[in-house]
Amino acid sequence: MDVLGRHEPDYVDFDGDGIITSEHVPLSGRSWYTIGPDRFAHRYQLRTPIDGYGLPQIHLMVLREVCTNGMVGYTPAFRSELAGTADLAFSIDRARASFDNGDGYSAFKERLTMAQASWASVREANKLYRLIASLSSSRDLQSSAALSRFHAVTGDISRLYGLASFESLSSKQQQTLPCDCRVMDLLNLASELSTHHATQRGAGKFDVYCGSLLSSQYDLEGTAEQVPQFADFFLDRPSLY
Repeated sequence: MDVLGRHEPDYVDFDGDGIITSEHVPLSGRSWYTIGPDRFAHRYQLRTPIDGYGLPQIHLMVLREVCTNGMVGYTPAFRSELAGTADLAFSIDRARASFDNGDGYSAFKERLTMAQASWASVREANKLYRLIASLSSSRDLQSSAALSRFHAVTGDISRLYGLASFESLSSKQQQTLPCDCRVMDLLNLASELSTHHATQRGAGKFDVYCGSLLSSQYDLEGTAEQVPQFADFFLDRPSLY
């Protein structure tokens, strides 16, 4: 805490499992930029184990100005690990004073830009739906309106495709069928729930969802550039079944 306090972190929390999580601004500054209707700034999250197991890790993240949602790239593609030394506090202090990652932040921005240009697939939405349901059941998500918010964002998928549930579709069909939202909308919903409504454990699972989505190719990547209106997606297309 002495080391972190010298650098005035934006946020500090202890999850009870031996990890102190703190959020910071990189050396190059917040570097605000706009994608669609959203404005983002560079941040990073430092996860420091204090139980003697593992090394501190730095995860790239961005702060969304609307609702001040933090979106963490909780995946190896956006992660750095501090090398172990005899004086770990010195390593943390040095990293906090000098950390930056221009290439990593550029890749993060590119994936967010493509998320705005890609319709979300039923498969990608289903993963978030199941995560929300699971965390609500375990009380790691403290929002009674989370599932209603999910349906408002994605559209009524069951009614659109005449389904009783997602599970009646094969994995291949789920990958090719779009929702009435973009991948960016799923990321924003997950980061909103993570930042404002989840426990530390729940927030970590939302971060994994966001990081995995950002670091892999989207199922319908680039399709919103070709068909900017959701209804147009189905015009002049062969049957998806």
